[in-house]
Amino acid sequence: EGEVEVAGGVAIQVMPDTPEEVLSRLEANLAGLSGITPLLREGLEAAVERLLAGLGFEWTDLKALGYPLNEIPARFRCRCNREKALEALVFFTPEEREDMIVEDGGAEVVCHWCGEVYRFSPEEIRSLVAEVRCPDCGTLWLYPKADGTLFRIEGDTCRCGRKVEIPSEKRAQA
Repeated sequence: EGEVEVAGGVAIQVMPDTPEEVLSRLEANLAGLSGITPLLREGLEAAVERLLAGLGFEWTDLKALGYPLNEIPARFRCRCNREKALEALVFFTPEEREDMIVEDGGAEVVCHWCGEVYRFSPEEIRSLVAEVRCPDCGTLWLYPKADGTLFRIEGDTCRCGRKVEIPSEKRAQA
């Protein structure tokens, strides 16, 4: 008595362009619940089945995947890495990157998902100079990724309306 039997909550996020009938069914499923605690007492699998009833989803048998009944594995994982953080700096103009070097002695990129901090030396920042930008608006047209491959924007027209022109020596690499 006076102890917590179950604890939890439900967070449901629908994607853009979700059909109205899916939203209506989901709302009806939620309205039919007597509360979160009774729902969670049924176990996670039963709770998910009740919430998604009639929506055409199939439940993956977690026991077949090696997990105990009613235990959904949850873990935090971020996909950030040093190379991706360095690539983020390419979206600053060469002048802005040089300002980082002069004013701060380098650059710091912080992942807003996990909080990991990546610091880059002037040499690392200057290694990003092989990009091609629109001469009119400065939009990136082509830049080297950390693994050495080149990334080229899609399409043949820049957002400012100018035709994208990649120099022939760069075009061969892309």
